[in-house]
Amino acid sequence: MKKTHNKVQTHETALPGELISSWESSIIESARIRGTSRDASHKEKLAAIVRAERSNVKSLWEAFTTDRQNLPRYLLDPKKQTASYLLGFHLPNCARAWNLLNRFDRRHGLSKEANNYSGINIFDLGCGTGAVGQSLVSFLKHKKVKAPIDVSLVDTQGPFLDATRLGFKNMGFEGQIRSKKARLEGCFDMVASQLKKDKLNIVVLGYVWNELQNNPKAQRKFHEFAMEASLYPTMFLVLEPANQHLARSAMELRDDMVMAGYKSLYPCIMSKPCPMLEKPKDWCYSETTWKLPKTISDLDRYLDLNRSKLKYAGYVLSSEMLAEKLAEIPEGEYTVVGRPTMQDKHTKKFDYKKDFEYLICKGESLAKAPSNAAPKLLSRGTLLFDKKKPKKS
Repeated sequence: MKKTHNKVQTHETALPGELISSWESSIIESARIRGTSRDASHKEKLAAIVRAERSNVKSLWEAFTTDRQNLPRYLLDPKKQTASYLLGFHLPNCARAWNLLNRFDRRHGLSKEANNYSGINIFDLGCGTGAVGQSLVSFLKHKKVKAPIDVSLVDTQGPFLDATRLGFKNMGFEGQIRSKKARLEGCFDMVASQLKKDKLNIVVLGYVWNELQNNPKAQRKFHEFAMEASLYPTMFLVLEPANQHLARSAMELRDDMVMAGYKSLYPCIMSKPCPMLEKPKDWCYSETTWKLPKTISDLDRYLDLNRSKLKYAGYVLSSEMLAEKLAEIPEGEYTVVGRPTMQDKHTKKFDYKKDFEYLICKGESLAKAPSNAAPKLLSRGTLLFDKKKPKKS
């Protein structure tokens, strides 16, 4: 019999076991478990929670994906929805954050530079259940960063602050954790007072900026804070949903911070006005493949989703004081921001596997590069090295 070889699918993003087990433990400790005995295994308890909470997760999913920009932060009763939110949203957001951090670290050597400071201050503003902040701490640990880490948490919902602290506890985090229940516009002075020049200051804005669009006071306070933070070694991590409206809002924030002196280090190759903002139908986002844990796979089958491919609008912005110490992207590398298809002028047909062009960002302008410019299909947000001069868009 002729031997066959099964192809094993590889994924760009795979979360470490400690982040997944911490998430599972937090769900079990946050949920009301019915239909299982006290002696039930960890696996049995988790399966019971998935069965009990999946309809609630579906309702939350539909609400946040149909008209998210017009929703108040966390619907209905956050205390009752903590387990549902953890189950449905937390880990995919961890995977998005991990992907951003991993790409950024490969390009600019964040983990290497982080050890040159006496410590690391993480300010997770609007932390929710702590997905981005916990991913950041886990990533630094995974990269063997030895500098001590302290975390400050701010959110308007007490139950989500509790869930975030629980997640850090289940990760075995030993640093100091400060938490404050407050609106964002009331926290910037407090955060500014904790900035240190001998420490690496990392400000996390995970799915928060879209909520400030209709809050001029909070936006003004944020920009005042960003100006003060620019005098320190400071890095901003910004993640938003990948839909057009919210992603373009993040792009505008990115441009505002560049004008204020910050360096845009992901996904951008240089700190110039974003060329994709020139056309109202363009928007910048990243995508990655993700190795799904079994619990997410089971949940996705019920939700009729497949989150093995994730999208996000993500940016890393750095003060000049920090940026000058990070590695630079080699000349000739460009960010993939799209994959337009090439159609035959007469038949209007195309073969996606063969006939397409990458849309790439050169920093100051957009250009196109043929599909054979890279040895494999590239995702948005990754870098393409093209020895040939790309065509202007």
